[in-house]
This record gives sequence, C-alpha cells and structure tokens, in this order.
Amino acid sequence: MATKLKKTRRRVGIAAGAAAALIALAACGSGTSGTTNAATSTPAAQTVAAGQTAAELIAANADVNVVDSSAWDGATPTEVSLSGTNATVTGDNATSVSTSSDGVTTISAAGVYRLGGDSSGRVVIDARDEATVILILDNVTIDTDLGPAIQVDSADAVALVTAANSQNTLSDASSYEEDADANAAVYSQADLTIAGTGELTVNGRGNDGISSRDDLVIASGTLTVTAADDALVGKDAVKIVDGTITLNATGDGIKSSQDEDDTKGFVWLAGGSVSVTAGDDGVQAATDVAVTGGTYSVAATDDGMHADVALSVDDGTIDIAKSEEGLEGFAVTLGGGATSVVSSDDGINAAGDAPGTETDSTDEATDESTNASSDPGSASYSDVSAQTVATEDSTGDSASQQATADSSNGQVQADGQAQADGQTPANGQGDGTPPAGSGSDNGAGGGQGGPGGGPGGGGGDEADGGQSLTITGGTITLQVGGDGLDSNGSLNITGGTTTISGPAGSGNGALDANGDFTVSGGTLVAAWSGDMSISPTGQAFVQISLDSQQAAGSEIEIVDEAAATVASVTPTEAVKAVFVSTPDIASGTTYTAKVGDTTVGSASA
Repeated sequence: MATKLKKTRRRVGIAAGAAAALIALAACGSGTSGTTNAATSTPAAQTVAAGQTAAELIAANADVNVVDSSAWDGATPTEVSLSGTNATVTGDNATSVSTSSDGVTTISAAGVYRLGGDSSGRVVIDARDEATVILILDNVTIDTDLGPAIQVDSADAVALVTAANSQNTLSDASSYEEDADANAAVYSQADLTIAGTGELTVNGRGNDGISSRDDLVIASGTLTVTAADDALVGKDAVKIVDGTITLNATGDGIKSSQDEDDTKGFVWLAGGSVSVTAGDDGVQAATDVAVTGGTYSVAATDDGMHADVALSVDDGTIDIAKSEEGLEGFAVTLGGGATSVVSSDDGINAAGDAPGTETDSTDEATDESTNASSDPGSASYSDVSAQTVATEDSTGDSASQQATADSSNGQVQADGQAQADGQTPANGQGDGTPPAGSGSDNGAGGGQGGPGGGPGGGGGDEADGGQSLTITGGTITLQVGGDGLDSNGSLNITGGTTTISGPAGSGNGALDANGDFTVSGGTLVAAWSGDMSISPTGQAFVQISLDSQQAAGSEIEIVDEAAATVASVTPTEAVKAVFVSTPDIASGTTYTAKVGDTTVGSASA
C-alpha cells in the first residue's frame, strides 16, 4: 500500500520592506563564491528561520508517499516472462497485461507482477489513478531504443522491488525529442518506490536515470545509476531510506525541482550508503535538503549539496571529496553527525536570494523535463559511461573531468583538473602569504569580540542579506580554496567541533559573515593565510599571526601559559595565521603556537 507520512505546512514570514529589491551579496570571496543576481522585484520575499533542524524541516514539508512491503509480502504475483519484443503472461491478472507488435508490454490494473527475461521492448503501466502496482524484478534485462525501459503513465503509486539474489538492468533510448515528457530509463507520473534485496542497474542513456513527477523513495537494495543528465529525480520529493546506492551523472546526482509549493521540492537523506559523482551538484533541492542519517560520499563539479531554501544536518556522515562549494543554502544548519568538505571555493556557504524573490537569472538546476540530449553542450551517455564528464570552468569554457573507478569499493570517483578528490583546492596564491595592501591584519589578538580583529561580523561594506549559517553540534572538517565558513547574513556557533584548513591565498578568509558573527560554545579552529580576518562576539578566542609561513602538514599546537595544549591543527596547505575559540580559552591569557618544540607565534586572548 502507499503509506503517507503526515507533515505540517512550513511556516514562513514576509520580510519587512520586501517590496524593495533584495541583493544577496557574496562575502569577501572572488569568483562564484555565492554571488547572485540582483532581484528585479520581491513582492513577498519570505524569511527563513535560522537554526532549523533537519527534523523541523521534515515536519514542515509535505507528505512523502512510500509503498511499503505489505503491498507485496505474501502475494502471489502474475508472472511476466519477457523475450525480445514478446511477453508470456500467467497468473490471476494475466488479462491485465498486453503486448503490442512493437514490443510494448502494458500493465493496466493494480496488482503484483514478477518480471523476468530479456527484452528489447518496454514496460508501460497505465492503470487507474487509485491503483498501486508492484513490479518484482527477478533477473530482468530491458535494453530498448524505444524510450524509457519502464514508464508509468497512470497509477497512484508504483514500486520496483528487486528479488533476492537477482541482478536486473534497465537501459533506455540514447536520445529523446526535445519536448518529450517521458525522458528517463525509469520514468513515472506517479509516486515511485525502489526496494528489495537484489541489485538494480539503471542506464539513463538519453537523459535521466530514474525520474518521478511525484515522490521518489529509495527504500532498500543495491542500486547503480548512470545518467546522461540527472541520476535520481523526484519532482515533489526524494527520500533515501536505506540501500547501497552508486550514482554517476553528468548533471545532478539527486534532485528535487518542485518550486511552486514551498512544502515540496525537498530531498530527505535518512539512511543508506550513497556515492555520488556529478557534473553539476551532488544533491540539489528547489527548497530543502534534510540529512538525518546515512553515509554520503560526493564528488561534484559544482556544489556538494545545495538547497535553495534550507539545508540542515542532524546526523549522518557526509564526505564531500570534490566540490566548488561544499554545502550551500539560504539557511544552513549543522547540528550533528560528521561532515568533511574539500572545496575549490567556500566550504559552507549561506547565500542566495530569499525565498519568494523574483530574479532575472535562471536557476542553473533546470526542471527534469529538459533533455540532456537536446543541449548541444551536454555530455553524451557514452561520455558518462566511459567516466569522462564534460564540465565547465568558472569562465564557461568546457573542460574534461576524468572519473576513475576506485578498485577497493567499485565506486566512481571524480578527478577534476583543478582539484582532485581529497586534495588541496587549487585556488588563491597557495603560498600562505597575503599580498601587500590585502587588508589582512598581520598582528595578533583575540578576546571576546575584542582587540586585534575588530567587532563581530565582517564582509566589509557588504550588507546582511538575511541568510544564516548555524552550527550547534557535530564534527565539521573543511579544506577550502575560498572562505571556510561564509554567510552573506549571520554566522552563529553554539556547539560542535569545526576545523578549517585554508584558504592559502588572498581575497578570502577562513571565517566570513556580512551580519552578526557569534560564538557561544563549541570548538572552532582555523589555519589559513591570515587574510580577511574577522572576530566573533561571545566566547573568548585567540588569533595568532605566525612568525613565518608554516608548511602544509605541519602540526600546529596552541598551548596556554602552563604549556597545556588547548587545540591543534594540521593544515593541508601553507598557512600564516591560526584562530582558536574553545570554552577553555580565557581572556587575558597568552597563548603560544608551536610546531614541534619551536615557537612560531603568540598572542593574548
């Protein structure tokens, strides 16, 4: 049966003065560090509450429709044996299955159907609007040039269930007409659930891998998707419950695109083990991304995870080994789990226009109805399956991103020219020395929003755009080429352990906020070039300008007057400054930075 998980509607406010145009200014980074186009009009720009947990986002969003195992457990399925363009059908619902001369097998009634065999045709579900249809995939291969391998035209909900110990492959046509609606290897107009204990390989040769115009839920099983555009698309919502999932896409890895209802268009990552290699965003949502569990390995050409509204992490393990910006949203909250980011630009970025703002710019994440094959600049499926993804650099020039298979786990890893997975981002000078006149404070200081760094907040003359970046818990490790923590609005830290390495060059800082910057708990440690330094209010801190540049891989210890270590950091690139704020830092105390037995700097908190 299709189970509806009850939610309550999101509550948002109307921003005061929203009739004026909003401009969400980037923080001090250069290039594409969160800068967005000016809005032409904002008749009802909405405020987004800072610090919302992932659980709160989920509660505020729409129902997620899941077909649970009670719909097929114990059922006697109608058997559908596929061979070429033919099908042999036996069982109670045999009269509800028909096959046309061109190899299209149509299922027209609710029920449980077991598919097996090899087909060069297609399977189409065209049932009543209230029907729930279960397809048990039991060693079935569909390789067609007629369109989607499985297409749902009409039903209430559909589940694809992989049988135990089965291996199944679904491959679609290599191209679609530009205006084709059904343009994925698995395409559904109804809510779609993927489940089971077997294996499913989906080859989206013409456009997307698996696409639902409603909700898409991955409940269990082993799933591998390769797509010429997006791998997984649920227009209203995508939910990952469990499973072992490998996604390789020229476009986005996981995407929800509904932007006309603020309770839809979200991605809920609740469990499983997911590996994503993407030529665009690893995860992209028109509204929210909520992470409540699971393990996620992402290598993306653009953002690792991007939400147009709110992105919140309550639990789980996130490893973004390659990205332009690791996590990005208008309101970003990290409250638990472990998050690791390697980024060529900002590590975590609160940026973008307020929800409800109308802009001249077109969202880079196009609707899933757009075909990759209709875009002359898009990579072909052969590029993706050969693991060579065409990408664009910041100038718009085409570049080639070579992906290589990790023989230890079979997962595809991106290896971009500018930044290989897990390696220091190629951005900035790289020598750790700020240029003359860069605005860096080469002195030392600290305190509680105190001397040596100026008042809380930053970003020069840039305005607070209403965005928020909140850290209440978890372990966060950032290796960045741009800003480490960057908010075009407020930056508030109340807990957790955050460690930042980089940037090495000028024009960016480890910490950046256009609005209030407050630390009232947790541990925050950063090592970077020393450029663009800002200071928080609240918890005491110390910022030390090092006597000499310290090489990448040098462990820098911060010790107090009793020689007790209060923090340490091992930067992945050459650095010239260290920032530390922990509950153990005491105002008025002198702290010393040491590399081995050598003192390399000191300052008073």
